Amino acid sequence: MLNDLVNAVVVNQTGLPDREVGNAVGEQWHNIIGERMVELSYFNGASVGSYNSAQSKPQGLFVRSDYIMPTNPIEEMELAIRLHQEDDDVSNTIGMMSAVAFSGMKNLHEDQSTEDFFNAIAYEINLDARLREMYEQLLVASSVYMLTAYMRKPIPNFKSGPDPTLVVPAITYLNPLSIRVVSGSDFGEPPLAQLVDENTDAMLKKLFDPSISAGEKNQIRKSNPLVAALYIAPYNPTMQQMSDDATLTGGQNMWILNPQLVKRYTLNMNSAQSKYPQSLMRPVFGLAEAKRLLNIADWTLLAGAINYLVVVRKGSDKLPAHPLEIENLQGMVKSAARSGVMVGDHRLSVELIMPDMANMLDDKKRSLLGRKISKSIMRLPDVEFGRVEGGGTPEGEIVSKVISSDRLLIKRLIERNLYHEIVDRNPRIFKEGSPKLWFPPVTITRHRFFNDQILKLRDRGDISRSTTVEVIGLDPASEMAQRTREKAAGFDDVMTAENVPSTGANPMNNGRPESQDQKKTDDTTTTSPGGQ
Repeated sequence: MLNDLVNAVVVNQTGLPDREVGNAVGEQWHNIIGERMVELSYFNGASVGSYNSAQSKPQGLFVRSDYIMPTNPIEEMELAIRLHQEDDDVSNTIGMMSAVAFSGMKNLHEDQSTEDFFNAIAYEINLDARLREMYEQLLVASSVYMLTAYMRKPIPNFKSGPDPTLVVPAITYLNPLSIRVVSGSDFGEPPLAQLVDENTDAMLKKLFDPSISAGEKNQIRKSNPLVAALYIAPYNPTMQQMSDDATLTGGQNMWILNPQLVKRYTLNMNSAQSKYPQSLMRPVFGLAEAKRLLNIADWTLLAGAINYLVVVRKGSDKLPAHPLEIENLQGMVKSAARSGVMVGDHRLSVELIMPDMANMLDDKKRSLLGRKISKSIMRLPDVEFGRVEGGGTPEGEIVSKVISSDRLLIKRLIERNLYHEIVDRNPRIFKEGSPKLWFPPVTITRHRFFNDQILKLRDRGDISRSTTVEVIGLDPASEMAQRTREKAAGFDDVMTAENVPSTGANPMNNGRPESQDQKKTDDTTTTSPGGQ
C-alpha cells in the first residue's frame, strides 16, 4: 500500500509483522499529508488561512504532535488560549505587551465637568483593567466579544459636587470558544450566536414558547433579566450551513445574541473564505511544538540519568575471573547496594552507563525558541536594523510602534462605541460631547530621552505641570496638595534651589535662567545712577 504512494522501501527491524508495520507507516503518511494540507492549500487555489471542513486531526501509531494544526477557527482559538495558559514565553510576552500598553490612562476634555465625570466612571467600572483584558484576548484569539449592560447608579468618586446618578455601563467579555458567527458580512456587524448550557436553554425555550402564559414569562424575565435581554431567538443551522462551516454541528444549544448588547471587535480582518479573523498566534504553533519536544528530550535525558545502569567487571584478559569469584561478586554488589562499600583487587571495575548530560537544558536552543515565539507575537521580523538615535534600540522602537498601533485601535473602539453611548444615554449631563482617552507614550528603550524631552517642553511652557507630573508617574492633585503643605510649613525657605554658575541663574527664579520677559521687566524697573 505504501509503495504505491511514495518511492520508498520500509525496512522492518522491529520484530513485528511486515504488514502491521507497513500499515502503520502508511497511516502516518496519510496523516502527515492531511496535517500539511491546511498550510499548503493555497498552492491549489485556496487562500492562506482557509479551512477544510472535511479535514480530520492526524491520528496513528507514530503521531506525537500535541500542538497540531487546527482544523477550524474555533480549534485555533482553543489552541491559542491553551498556549497562553501553559507556555511561559507566550504568557510573559502577552503580559508584557498589555502592561506596557495600558500602564496608565485618563480622559481629556475642554469641559472640566465632563472630564471629571468620565474619570469617575472609568474608575467605577475599572476601565484600565477591562482594556488590558481586552488587549490580551485580541492578541490570543484575535476576537473579543464585549457584553455591555447599562444601569443607573450613583458615581461616588465624582469630585465636583454631590454624588449624581448616571446611566453607566457594566462591561464583561464572553468566552470566544462559545461564540459562533452566523453569517459573514462585508458591511456592518455579522449576527452572533452562543452555545448555552442545558438550564439556560430550557429557560429560553420557555420564554419563547407561545404556549407558556405571559405571567410565567414575566416571572422568568424578573428572575433573569440579563439572560432574557441577551438572547433574541434560537439558532438551528441548516445542513448546508453545517457543511460549509466546520464550527457548526447539529444538536447544539445555540441562541442568537442581542446585537445591542454584544459587540465583536477584531484586531485584524477576517481571513479569506472564513467568518473569523486569523489568529495572530498561528505562527507560534509550530514553535511551541518544537519547544515541547525539546522539553521531552530533556526529560528523557534526565530519566536516563536517574535510572542509570551499573556494570561491575571482575578480571581481565590476562587474569580472568574464576566462577567462584563471579558468584562472590554478585553477593558483594547486593551488599554494596545497601552499604555503598565494595572491596576488591585491581581487577575489579565499576562503570555507570547514562546518557551524556552536556546538552541537557541547552540555553542556546531554548533562547532561540523563546526569542522566535516572542518576536512572532510582537510581529517583529528577524532581520538586522540600523542604529536609532536617542539611546534606543531598533527592536524596541518597532515593538513600541506595534503596541502603540494596537492601543490606538482599542482607543478608537472605546471612544466610538462605549463613550458615545454614555453621552447619548446622559444627554442632560454631557452637552459638550465625549472626551478623548489619553495614554502615556510607549517607550521601551528610550525612557531617558523621552523624560529629557518632557522637561524641555515644560521649561519652554509648551505643556502643563499636570502632564509633566503624570508622565513621571505621580498624581498631580496629590503633588499640588503636598506642595501647598510644604509652603505653609516653610519648606521653601529652607530647601531653596542653589544657583547654577554656568547658567547665570537668578536666585529669585528658583535656580532657573531668566526668560526674556523677566529681563525686560528687570531693565525697566532698574533705576539709573543719577535717579532718586
